[in-house]
Amino acid sequence: MFRLLGGVCMFCHQFKAGKLMVAKCIAQLRLLDHGLIDAAQAVDEIVSSAPGKKLNLNLVDDKDEKGDIAGTGDADAVVRALDKAEARFIASTDNQYLVPTSGNPLRGLIQDHVVAGVWMTYKETFFTREEYQQLLYGALKPEDSYTGGGRVLTVPPAIWKPKPLWTGKQIISTIMKNITPETASGMHLFSQSKILNSHWGRYAYTKNVKFNDGSTMTMKLDGDQSVIFYDGDLVCGVLDKSQYGATAYGMVHSVYELYGAETAGRLLSILSRLFTKFLQHRAFTCRMDDLLLTPEGDKTRRQQIDGASDYGFKAAVDNFPALKEMDPKGPALEKQLNILLEEVLRDDKKMNDLDVTVKKKMAGLTQAIASAAVPSGLHRRFPDNHMQTMVMSGAKGSAVNARQISCGLGQTELEGRRVPHMVSGKTLPSFKPFETAAIAGGYIASRFLTGIKAQEFFFHCMAGREGLIDTAVKTSRSGYLQRCLIKHLEGLRVHYDNTVRGSDSSVFQFLYGGDGLDVTKQMHLHQFDFAAANVQSLIDRAKPAAILGHVDDEEALKHMKKVLKHADEPDRYPPTISIYSPVRYLGSTSERFAKALDAYVKKNAGRTLRDKKADPTNSTRRKDLLTGTKFKDLMNIRYMQALVEPGEAIGLLAAQG
Repeated sequence: MFRLLGGVCMFCHQFKAGKLMVAKCIAQLRLLDHGLIDAAQAVDEIVSSAPGKKLNLNLVDDKDEKGDIAGTGDADAVVRALDKAEARFIASTDNQYLVPTSGNPLRGLIQDHVVAGVWMTYKETFFTREEYQQLLYGALKPEDSYTGGGRVLTVPPAIWKPKPLWTGKQIISTIMKNITPETASGMHLFSQSKILNSHWGRYAYTKNVKFNDGSTMTMKLDGDQSVIFYDGDLVCGVLDKSQYGATAYGMVHSVYELYGAETAGRLLSILSRLFTKFLQHRAFTCRMDDLLLTPEGDKTRRQQIDGASDYGFKAAVDNFPALKEMDPKGPALEKQLNILLEEVLRDDKKMNDLDVTVKKKMAGLTQAIASAAVPSGLHRRFPDNHMQTMVMSGAKGSAVNARQISCGLGQTELEGRRVPHMVSGKTLPSFKPFETAAIAGGYIASRFLTGIKAQEFFFHCMAGREGLIDTAVKTSRSGYLQRCLIKHLEGLRVHYDNTVRGSDSSVFQFLYGGDGLDVTKQMHLHQFDFAAANVQSLIDRAKPAAILGHVDDEEALKHMKKVLKHADEPDRYPPTISIYSPVRYLGSTSERFAKALDAYVKKNAGRTLRDKKADPTNSTRRKDLLTGTKFKDLMNIRYMQALVEPGEAIGLLAAQG
């Protein structure tokens, strides 16, 4: 898709054209941005207005834009109004943030942007005034009308002497202040990052905290695993993939819930520019010393491997109870073991039992080596170790990848079993028949950093080949299976009476999913702490005053109160949602939601709701809190707004999920 730069098209800026050319060019690109006309036609129209000029195109591809929009291919065809509206909503990537089948986020920043976010927000990162303003300018300037009045809201520095310095967290806080709608309040969020407290190494410390009642508690304050936003300010925590990646309940997902799809889309664009700008100053690479172990770590790894040289033999003996009474060092034991192994080779069930015994024994060795070497035995520790930063933040790779590079590859498995034996009793010609050594069964103690042996390489290739074949075979099978599901379910959709019906109007469900909720709208519905902390923003979005006068707000609530009061007698009252339409009666919700909401209001553990007995004047808070009754009304309105829309093709969603 093409983007406009600062209200003037990149073409017009390059051509230095007049106002007429600017207007024509913008009109063409707006059509092109929704895929409504042929790309070649749009470029020809623009270039024809300024002949002889060189044209450079800037293409941006988004994950949620990948897909085919059917068209006639005729550049002169006029798109009908229905097709135009349909294409406009399909290409509206801001509104395609959630996956329709599961409700989880689809869009998010990846790879280098994730690493940049970790480095920017951890405790040792500071910026001068010039750096602070330059990063904000590069991130916010391209946005159109990012603040009312065209001014960038800033925050005072965290350090004043000897010179003013801003933290990376303050840059994130500044961005949040500039994207928050004027009528909404700052976001309150308590979340967790992927990077655990235990990974922060030298930042670890504990503190004895004394409470007002005289009690004390030893709290671990090591690292920034807890991500806390208070009134839009990032006061604690390091941002990683869990906050701005394709992850549920993170920072971007919460902004989507509070401020809408357009604001969440702008936040992702701003963060991507911010982290790109930051990497231009900081740079990022993976070095060899990120993979090396310390001499002590290497020594420990070697001792673990040498001490396990007879694990394969011991595991084979453990598999046969009759051998436990024989002398472990006598020649008779090995002779008897070979006889038993030859019998096992011809019995698939017994061979499977032997594989399980050996794999369990060797898995303990692999885990022991990994625990001793990573991360405590690494030459560089997190956060200075760039490989560990990538793995822990979710940018790229996994702990298994890091372990195979620095420690060892571990057990090779083919279809869930160890490497199979040939008729001769060997796994490879270089081994003896019925060899009990772990390497003969496919265990690879070597690592990628220092290289693997020829036999280990052959076993590794066997596992890789199996993966390729599985992928090729499963693709065709899963594709045909999905086609069968879609052809059978494509007629199912939601009707105006809330029922799910087929193409012949036969009823499949009286209420979609049993509760009538749209998957993409109900993700935060049970997050009561989040809702109570962000009441003002949710009221601004839900607009309860405009709803309460048009729905019945008494009958269903009275009935639900009776149902909850006699919850131990499920047959006494019918479900509220079965006799009162959730579209027209406020409080007609699922019993699961009503019970959870009622329990939260009664407990009020976080003191997020007003307690009339403890604080009748509501004077001990900076902001007025909602009473339990009003909070229930707000959540019931949110439930009503989360209902599935009539006409939704839920059969297709079920087939794809």
